[in-house]
Amino acid sequence: MNDLDENTPGYDELASSSANDGAGWEPIGNHQYNFKGSFDGDGFTIYDLYINRPDEEYIGLFGYGYSAEIVNINMNSVNITGQKYVAGIIGDNHSGTVDNCNVTGSINGTSLIGGIVGYNSDSIIRNSLYTGQITGVEGEANISSIGGITGHNDQGELNSNSTNVSISVDGFCTDIGGIGGYNYGSITNCNSEGTMTISTTRGYKFGGLVGMNQAKTITNSYSTVDVTVTNSTSTEGMVGGLVGHNNDGTINNSYSNGTIKGTYRVGGLIGYNNGYVYTSYSASEIIGLGDNQSFLGGLLGQNQYGTVENCYSTGDITGDSSIGGLVGYNGDRSSIKSSYSIGIPSGSSSLGGLVGINYGDITDSMSLESSSYGNVNGGDLFGRVTEAPQDVMQKDDIYTEETLAGYDDMNAIWDSSIWNFGTDSDYPKLNWQ
Repeated sequence: MNDLDENTPGYDELASSSANDGAGWEPIGNHQYNFKGSFDGDGFTIYDLYINRPDEEYIGLFGYGYSAEIVNINMNSVNITGQKYVAGIIGDNHSGTVDNCNVTGSINGTSLIGGIVGYNSDSIIRNSLYTGQITGVEGEANISSIGGITGHNDQGELNSNSTNVSISVDGFCTDIGGIGGYNYGSITNCNSEGTMTISTTRGYKFGGLVGMNQAKTITNSYSTVDVTVTNSTSTEGMVGGLVGHNNDGTINNSYSNGTIKGTYRVGGLIGYNNGYVYTSYSASEIIGLGDNQSFLGGLLGQNQYGTVENCYSTGDITGDSSIGGLVGYNGDRSSIKSSYSIGIPSGSSSLGGLVGINYGDITDSMSLESSSYGNVNGGDLFGRVTEAPQDVMQKDDIYTEETLAGYDDMNAIWDSSIWNFGTDSDYPKLNWQ
């Protein structure tokens, strides 16, 4: 086997912009006749694959696979357009495996769009990389489920995948992320970098790593994607540096570090959380855009029926109202425990170094700003919830020993097996960092 490119015999007839009356490559396998075999690219490269089938589904090098194994393929400078189930390697993969596949180029479609796999059902994607541009285009259906690796991970496994992606959408859209658009599977050891630019009046659920995480676990993953959502009048929002909406899911040992811009429910790590967030942090800067910028937080925009433990945020937050260094709005039956923020909130009302508005429980947590919580509104504070100057927050014994008057309630709450307290010139960090 050799590399395949425009000089390979048959390229013009099979894979070029003139092939098949301008439609380009015809994907291997479709919904009726699935690809069920194994394909090993042996590390060789396919160059300049062209597909222009904007009204068709199941678009990619492969269209539709069942129990397929596709490994060791490199694809450079692809130019692929389809409607649904569109990706570089395979549009729709069921009960199969994609391993060690790398794609560069541009991919365009309406829904279920991925750099590697469009729709990943009960399948594994691992050790794969996408670098390029993904554009959501209006079609018969709403623009939805777009991800740098896969548009929709449905009870599948994403492990050790990376993207350097530029995602852009103009129009109503939902569930867009740097690794996965909609996740209902496991994500481990994945990372994304690049940019996401969304112009939408009613769209929601945008994340640097995942747009929507539905009741599943994301662990040991991170995003440095810069996310910008403009023209939004949505009452949903949900814009996050890592995850847009974490719905009954769990985030462990993960972080974000980008510039995150949006209007409503905007968080450095998660826009809207009604799940569980443990041992994670955000260094993202949050900037409100448009009218009525609210529920903006350094870690979470809104925490509703959610749990946050052993987390922190460092980025500054700028908006209008309900602006918190850690959480913009901590709702009823929500909890924050053993966490801190050093980001500075700026806005016109309901500002807090820790929480902008609180109706939930806050336990043994700290902020650097002059007010740890904005409006308590009946929320419960346990142990020591306080603001502290920089030199106090950097004391390595404030969290573990009764040595500093006024802060001794913090002792024995902050677990040294989780936290690294460093020296007297460090803020605490998580041991896994």
